[in-house]
Amino acid sequence: MHICFIYPFFPPGVEGFGISAFISNFCRLLSEQKDFQVSVICRTNKKDKDEIIDKIRVYRRQNDRGIKELVKRINHQKRIDLIDLADFSSFGVKIFGLKKIPVILRCHTPSWIIDKYCSHKKPIFNWNERRLELRKYKLAKYIVFSNKDAIREIKRDVKIGGRIKILSFNMFKYQYKKRKRNIKENKDNELKLIYVGRLEELKNVEILIKAVIFVDQELGMKINLTLFGPDTSYQGYFGYQNYLDKTVIKKNSKLFKFKGMIENNQLIKLYKYFDLLVMPSKYESMGYAVIEAMAQGLAVVASKVGGLKRLVDNGKTGYLYWPSDDYKELAQKLAKFVKNPKLIRRFGEAGTEKIKKNLNSFKILNENIAYYKKVIQDY
Repeated sequence: MHICFIYPFFPPGVEGFGISAFISNFCRLLSEQKDFQVSVICRTNKKDKDEIIDKIRVYRRQNDRGIKELVKRINHQKRIDLIDLADFSSFGVKIFGLKKIPVILRCHTPSWIIDKYCSHKKPIFNWNERRLELRKYKLAKYIVFSNKDAIREIKRDVKIGGRIKILSFNMFKYQYKKRKRNIKENKDNELKLIYVGRLEELKNVEILIKAVIFVDQELGMKINLTLFGPDTSYQGYFGYQNYLDKTVIKKNSKLFKFKGMIENNQLIKLYKYFDLLVMPSKYESMGYAVIEAMAQGLAVVASKVGGLKRLVDNGKTGYLYWPSDDYKELAQKLAKFVKNPKLIRRFGEAGTEKIKKNLNSFKILNENIAYYKKVIQDY
């Protein structure tokens, strides 16, 4: 069976943490299965390039002008049985004109959702990008979501005519690890937080920053936050990080470290140096960083939205809270770990066990393969 993935991001490269990690691990696991061939068409900001990475044929293109012809060429060399297409960005929208190959549209977070949760008067993404993303949903005959909340969110903006299927997107290939750091090693009782994701309003980073400052100044507890992820544009400032520095952080820069983007395999190795992952998003279709962090033994504090509320068991693997402009609720959740450091290990180990039991990569891989075969037979 030959599956062709059309996604804007594919490693190696530092674009897109959760999405990039998902598609990379998914393709690698799929390519290791007997009688499966995997091709990936993705974007590049360099010259067009064709290469083979771990049995996966990767076609990197600067734009999607010739994608339709490229798919035809790949199909001529080795018949493509199915195309797995990302919903975000306009990349790949033209392949719906190929009637002989079934296409599955996989829901992540399209650009219009990001704009919806931002206060910008001017949309972050251009009108044509959003129009073409909406067109994908209108043309797709098969659509895959990670949970029911994501379906409801998308249906508020577009009429879906295709057949809907809920499948987990977890494809965590790394080994599950119990937390090795002893809480006694942290002699100054300082809570070490990690955030993974874009710096933008949708991710509610400003509320997280305010919560950390509140814990430090008002509650008098030692805390620091390291942020991994790309900066985004913000009106009137040189990016969203600049906005945070000028209006929120100010003289509290010692509490924060902005690390930008790194390769996902490097990020996995760094989780062990932190106590807690915080995911305060206003909307999150899945929350891939939460899966990675829990698998590496971290406790989690996350907003009670989308896929996050299904990943985190409140009071067992971490804490959930309703996202709002009130950063004090989030601050109180963080303070609980400073008052009772044993929660870090207890929640972390419980989270690892949950991921191992409920989000087993090979189980989910087989569910996706079964769906692929059903779509191909139906088409």
